[in-house]
Amino acid sequence: MKFAIKIFLWLCISVPLQAQLVVRVTSLPSSTPENTSIHVAGNFNQWRADDPNYKLSDNEDGTKTISLYPPVGKVEYKFTRGSWETAEAGVDGEYIPSRTYQYDGKPSVVNVSILAWEDLDGRRANSTAANNVHVLSYHFNMPQLGRERRIWVYLPPDYETSGKRYPVIYMQDGQNLFDKSTAFAEEWGVDETMNKMFANGDYGAIIIGVDNGGWRRMDEYSPWYNAELEAGGEGKNYVDFLVNTLKPYIDATYRTLPAKDYTGIMGSSMGALITHYAALEHPNVFGKVGVLSPSFWFAPESYDHAFNHRKKDDIKYYMLAGKGEGNEMVSGLNKMTEKLTQVGYASNVNKVIHNGGSHSEAFWGSEFEKAYSWLFSNMEMPTQNEIAAEEVESAIKITPNSAFSKLYIENLGNVEGAEVHITSTDGKYVRKFSVFGDEPLDIQNIHKGTHVVNVILQNRVIHSEKLMVNRG
Repeated sequence: MKFAIKIFLWLCISVPLQAQLVVRVTSLPSSTPENTSIHVAGNFNQWRADDPNYKLSDNEDGTKTISLYPPVGKVEYKFTRGSWETAEAGVDGEYIPSRTYQYDGKPSVVNVSILAWEDLDGRRANSTAANNVHVLSYHFNMPQLGRERRIWVYLPPDYETSGKRYPVIYMQDGQNLFDKSTAFAEEWGVDETMNKMFANGDYGAIIIGVDNGGWRRMDEYSPWYNAELEAGGEGKNYVDFLVNTLKPYIDATYRTLPAKDYTGIMGSSMGALITHYAALEHPNVFGKVGVLSPSFWFAPESYDHAFNHRKKDDIKYYMLAGKGEGNEMVSGLNKMTEKLTQVGYASNVNKVIHNGGSHSEAFWGSEFEKAYSWLFSNMEMPTQNEIAAEEVESAIKITPNSAFSKLYIENLGNVEGAEVHITSTDGKYVRKFSVFGDEPLDIQNIHKGTHVVNVILQNRVIHSEKLMVNRG
């Protein structure tokens, strides 16, 4: 009997020690239903959200644990209550990317807290948004404008399970794209359209929706000031936000294809005006451009601006106007396509004049599929091996020392004018450095937590990655 008891005690002690990686959930949201099952899904079980073999066990102290046996390397995982509709969320109920842990092969214990659930704590009571639409942040920092903004993210249906990288489209007037409860009039239904195309064989794309600034909308969506309307003039700063703050964060957070050939930008009305400006100013960033019912009338300077930006890169333009919007809209679109033709974009522009078409969300939503299909059709997608090779060949490396007091930017070289910007995960600036050569950066005053490090050269982000400061 005593021998049996010893064996039992030995097993109780040894099982946790033999577990290669023990994940312990120390707290749950107050909204968690009683007696609910918590599952973990990840790259170790094909991202199955309801896998009975990956259900957490209850402990007497109120915690929940599970033992994993992953190979050495990056472990990606996320908690659910048995489906992706009931996945864990951020503190405001917003979507959060998968958790990661760099496993070294030694017995380890990871303590985590689940902050909220998407279906119970999200602000979607009357939402018409699909389940694969999430609010990245309700207060994403826009340092170029000194403001905050809600950012929406649409992820393809297979994002959580495929391991693929995706094209990205940055769209203006985000509140009108996915959700009738936030739309000005009608929603575009971008999420439903993308899900339908995916079901019919489309590769899929990530859509980033940036809310407009309300009464500041015309200010932010035009780089030129309209004296008659007393509006405009902040467009350059807005575009700088898209290019140098938002895109680097998105590329560091999601599995994107960051090159210009896979990066689009789209907008309607004033949003089309700023979209067109952004594409011409940053042809090395945006390779697919959707300009729907553009308000060129607001800023006649836009025509000379286009004429002065001769073709440097291959960019595809889908330009739309409806005859129901009036002669000024159609003539403005015709004039701009002529300018683009004169500077070398003749074969890259698809001009569409709709026989009807009103200046409305319903019109733009109905035309979105055609615009997306033309811009992204016949794309040669890179293989996963090609993507992996590109990642391995990436020259710049960002490495902290063990005490997280120094940060090394390797392989940058002796480049003049290079800068390193460290931001928090919601886009707020933490530190800014001028760098030259391989001298380490002093980061001892940067607080513990997750940050984003952007390497800037000639006002363009050339490298971006996350930095986890984990000092005792």
